[in-house]
Amino acid sequence: MTDTGIGAGIFDQTWITAVLGGLGMIVILALILERALSVVFEWGVWDVWLAKHNLRAPLAFIASYVICYALKFDILIVIGKKDPATFAVFGIGTFVTAATIAGGSKGAITLFQEVLGFAKGGNPEAVKNA
Repeated sequence: MTDTGIGAGIFDQTWITAVLGGLGMIVILALILERALSVVFEWGVWDVWLAKHNLRAPLAFIASYVICYALKFDILIVIGKKDPATFAVFGIGTFVTAATIAGGSKGAITLFQEVLGFAKGGNPEAVKNA
């Protein structure tokens, strides 16, 4: 009997597709949320007040948490191959997912350009030097 280890069971095609789909959803939600909140965050009336009271990050996190709750989205459930019915509003996975989305598109751009190597022209160095 050959023991293939835990990795062989985890890294199957279905799991990879689910995780990439979950990461894609995080990137899309981060971009949408960042642009939606920019209307409030960059509006002259609120801009100075929010910056003075350091409320931008907490507001972005709360909005992300509401989105994760509404979509029942927890990236750790996806990564851990758990039943989506195990979603918990106050679970660590929901917190991590919401915090990642609230982090904005900078993390998504870094993920794609520097970690995965997807860049304009296919060369991450070209983007850094542009």
